[in-house]
Amino acid sequence: MARGEYPGSAPHVAPDIAAAKLTAFLNAGVTVFIDLTEPMDGLLPHTPALSALADERGVSVTHVPMPIRDMGVPIVDHMTAILDAIDAYLSPRRGVYVQAHGVRVLHPNAAIKDSAAHGGPHGGSTVRRKPSFQCERL
Repeated sequence: MARGEYPGSAPHVAPDIAAAKLTAFLNAGVTVFIDLTEPMDGLLPHTPALSALADERGVSVTHVPMPIRDMGVPIVDHMTAILDAIDAYLSPRRGVYVQAHGVRVLHPNAAIKDSAAHGGPHGGSTVRRKPSFQCERL
């Protein structure tokens, strides 16, 4: 699992730079993109380029939109749904990238832990939930 900025970021990022980032993710085995951005963020969609790059490699990719308002804090149910999605896609050992714009992805209050099923030392669920959830401005 990895987390970070939306590939391509702002509209001023050249398509070849976004394609290079997406290619690097695919080469690293990332096939699931959990997208915390929302349309009002003004980011250029990368799913058409991602689909084309995946098709060239014969790889199936999944884009999971789960927007969080910029500078917002998701309600507990939404944060739980995000963590459940991460857990579900990690279970079959798929590479997952959680992408955001303007938030730190998965604040320490939503700690990600390896499970025994993923070769980690912690038994049980991949995602350890704590009672409070936050996102912070980068």
